[in-house]
Amino acid sequence: MADDDFKPVAPKMGGLFQHAKDEYVAWTGGKPKRDWTGLDDSAPKVRMHNGQLRSMLSQKDEAYREKGLEEKITKPSDLTVVRSKLVAHFAHYGLDTVAYLRDPSKDDEMKFVIDDYPRYTVDSAREHGVAQSKLYDSYDLVNDRTARTALLSSLDATLYKTVHSALLPDNTFPVAWMLLIEELQSTSIQRFTDIKLKIAAYKP
Repeated sequence: MADDDFKPVAPKMGGLFQHAKDEYVAWTGGKPKRDWTGLDDSAPKVRMHNGQLRSMLSQKDEAYREKGLEEKITKPSDLTVVRSKLVAHFAHYGLDTVAYLRDPSKDDEMKFVIDDYPRYTVDSAREHGVAQSKLYDSYDLVNDRTARTALLSSLDATLYKTVHSALLPDNTFPVAWMLLIEELQSTSIQRFTDIKLKIAAYKP
């Protein structure tokens, strides 16, 4: 029997890992090329974490990927901490690729929306995400769904209700992230406004 008989289809955004003599497992993750034909030249060409492996028989691994962060994200949450934890989760489980989008101001560049969110709006994330999702292979489609589930699973009840209700059926992960950013930033703006009002109310 040929070696190819034991090999799953290789993902666009990842590769195959030889787990045993006659066993190969797909892995995903890394920065994509702008045309979504494969990983960017700067991305590692080997899996860096066991969580990136995509065993077709392991429902337990999928559950871990979808679980999200241990500590729920709330409106008062520190965005820097949230981003750091989410980036680590996505990198470990090979979900980071679907968090990249073309830069709205520089179409030849791919940006990581979790860190580069100021470059996007919900509308621009929707527009670019719909176009990009048409290039996804089966691994990308599953990873995008998993990334959205992981983010929603990380939210407290109030944020979950707001973000989930605003998501459309064809919305990709970056849209869910930008909806969350809108909520967290609106809280920050209100807090800043309250502080200014308190200062203004002080009498000399």
